[in-house]
Amino acid sequence: MVPRLNVHHKQLFFSDNPIFVEGILDAQIIGTMQEARGVSVAGAGSCIIDAGGCEEVSRYLELCKAFGKSAYFLYDLDSLFGGNLRSCMKGDGSVQSFLATAGVGSDFTKYCGELDRKLSTVIELLLAVNPAPQLLTRLVEFLSKLGPRPQWGAKDWSKARVAVMTAISRNRSAVITAISPTDIEEIEGRLSQIVIALKQRNVILLPGGTLERYLPKYTGDHYELTDDAKRKAVVAEIEEMAKPVTPAELATRYGDLYEAVCALPSKVSVDVERVLRDYLSYYIHDLQAAVVSNPTWLLDQVQAHLNTIQRPTIKVFSVQELNRGPEKQFSAVVTVAEMLGQKQRLVRVNHQTNAGMGDFKIEFT
Repeated sequence: MVPRLNVHHKQLFFSDNPIFVEGILDAQIIGTMQEARGVSVAGAGSCIIDAGGCEEVSRYLELCKAFGKSAYFLYDLDSLFGGNLRSCMKGDGSVQSFLATAGVGSDFTKYCGELDRKLSTVIELLLAVNPAPQLLTRLVEFLSKLGPRPQWGAKDWSKARVAVMTAISRNRSAVITAISPTDIEEIEGRLSQIVIALKQRNVILLPGGTLERYLPKYTGDHYELTDDAKRKAVVAEIEEMAKPVTPAELATRYGDLYEAVCALPSKVSVDVERVLRDYLSYYIHDLQAAVVSNPTWLLDQVQAHLNTIQRPTIKVFSVQELNRGPEKQFSAVVTVAEMLGQKQRLVRVNHQTNAGMGDFKIEFT
């Protein structure tokens, strides 16, 4: 693991319950959705770490299990069929216990294998359908492009199973028309039990396919995915969530993805505005005293003085501009650093000749 750990990944050692996702785009959309919900990831002692693929996420899963670290993991569905997620969960007691309680045995790998076999049967049936329903034409075309069915290898089967699950999620009625309600209900039931079982270990699996499957702005192919199409969709959705939106609207728009995000660590955002303004008033009071009492001081001298007497606020406030007027008049610009999700802001301070030390005019921009 050591060669894989960069400065970003090392946050896991300083976080109570880190969240691991597959890529940077996943981290961006999840972080934005939490902000749109009005909650803070950092406030819950958490952070979002993009591991660099489902296999890398699984390595961190093994690491956190070994350390007994409480962590969360968000996976696309393909990790269940093509990654080593199954082997990571094979001997997990909480997963085994859930399956046993649900009456489906306690062998996680065997239960997943039964889902594989059911999906394989459905794939055979879909390839035999002629003509394929219009909504499934692209799915059948994708399956056919994998080559002659008897020559499929493990990776081909994995892609095919994920494709069918994606089609069920997107066009359920069309798949039922081509196959049968019983087959689809059995597949959905098995997958649902797997999703719930994995949650026992804070492993969140997206049942409908990849993350982009849940983004309404995604316009790429749902079976042959490209990073460029995903990137465009993520950027568009982040812009969409910048608008005022309610939790109910988010739930309707993103479905299972929103439910998965809600299951991750978060805390209601803290309103620091009132406390921030109190500290700012003390800072400006000291700024006034320094400027008025030392008429020859320049900006650098004033800032150095404030850094000495206002040490706790060095990383929060700083004087960027200082303009002196006649007598004791002056104006200044104080920057307020980014903090708790708030962007950097500017505060313009105006001190008039006859103003007392507690009197000043400020303007937030």
